[in-house]
Amino acid sequence: MSPIELIFQYLMSLNFNLRKGFDIKLKGRAVEETGDHIKQSSLYNHVIKREGALSEKFRELIIIAALCVRLPGPETEVYVMNHIRRALNLGATEDEIFETVQCLIFPSGGPSLMMGVKCLNAVLNEKNNNS
Repeated sequence: MSPIELIFQYLMSLNFNLRKGFDIKLKGRAVEETGDHIKQSSLYNHVIKREGALSEKFRELIIIAALCVRLPGPETEVYVMNHIRRALNLGATEDEIFETVQCLIFPSGGPSLMMGVKCLNAVLNEKNNNS
């Protein structure tokens, strides 16, 4: 079975609907839904918080990069900043986060890099103001 088929099979096992995304229940557990995103879903906990080859901090860095590539907008900035805060809480350094978004310049271009830098600066300013 190809990797794509394995991912598809896994998503189907979680009641994934190709048109609507994830159903309100994942494997019988209720999911709290807020707006267009699912907050603290079983899928998030399984993918991000589980033990595996990648640390939770490294997974957060990957998510930061992926979110920076999304279409720019205030909603995306909120998500990027939330994951930057989470990465910092998990022990990521400012340099690690900066290098993560710096890598986006070649595959994704300047806007993705600027999204990450803008959000990192906002979180660091917020952190310094609260200190």
